[in-house]
Amino acid sequence: SVSISEDSPVGRRIALVLARDPDAGNNGQVVFSLVLGNIGRAFEIRTTNSTYGEVFVARPLDRELIERYTLQIQAADRGVPARRKEHTLRVNILDVNDNSPVIINQHGYNVSINENVGGGTAVAQVRATDRDSGLNSALSYYIVHGNEELTFRMDRVTGEISTRPSPPDRERQQFYQLVVTVEDEGNPALSATTTVYVTILDENDNPPVFQQQQYEVTLDEGPGTWNAVLITISAMDQDEGLNGTITYAITEGNIMNTFHINSTTGQIRTMKELDYEISHGRYTLLITATDQCPIPSRRLTSTTMVCFSSEKE
Repeated sequence: SVSISEDSPVGRRIALVLARDPDAGNNGQVVFSLVLGNIGRAFEIRTTNSTYGEVFVARPLDRELIERYTLQIQAADRGVPARRKEHTLRVNILDVNDNSPVIINQHGYNVSINENVGGGTAVAQVRATDRDSGLNSALSYYIVHGNEELTFRMDRVTGEISTRPSPPDRERQQFYQLVVTVEDEGNPALSATTTVYVTILDENDNPPVFQQQQYEVTLDEGPGTWNAVLITISAMDQDEGLNGTITYAITEGNIMNTFHINSTTGQIRTMKELDYEISHGRYTLLITATDQCPIPSRRLTSTTMVCFSSEKE
């Protein structure tokens, strides 16, 4: 048997077969031929000096298609009738790193994970194949771009991407575009690249924040204060969707329902004339801002004080 590389060029001699016939004349002249196993006419045999059969590569080889040939070589004399003898030559095709890794999902990966997930949470798994053999098909996986803050790690053997102990924070970064390279162990190495798109889903982890902890407003009393817009307060919530949608309410201090707050805009207006004698010269409202997380038990709130006093005070 012989072993040759799959990149052996056409015309390379791979084997030499010897046959002798002691007869004289045509009866002793030997001719060699390939009678079986020459799939795709990959090889040819040439007769030299009626004694030697030289086997050559006749067509390009590809180990990934055929990795072993079993050639039946026949030596026949030119006598009548001809006498023949056969010999088996096994040709093993050795791998060359001529195939790059092929990523199974060639259009990339789109995944979503919740922010604040625990370290070690699986995000995605990149898979690839390589038609070569041995080290030429041993693959390693790397994140080469998009993970500058080391939010994720990648198992170089399995291709699994997972979170590190410090979880992703949607309020800091909502989207990651991770460029992943798959590389074989050949020399030189061949590689392929794909992209993993990671969207960070919001969790209700930020409470509303008022622009001020306390608001002071000075107003006259009397008829002019009825149905008057007094102030608009505002709070911000870094979450998104319903987690970041705020409603306002007066939770304390609204004596005789004198005030009304627009639950959406935070605008406070009077429903009655202000009477500082009733309120002892001062109204102090406790305003609550509450987000609208779909799970009521997870809603977050914050409060501020709005104080109304009389110029006569």
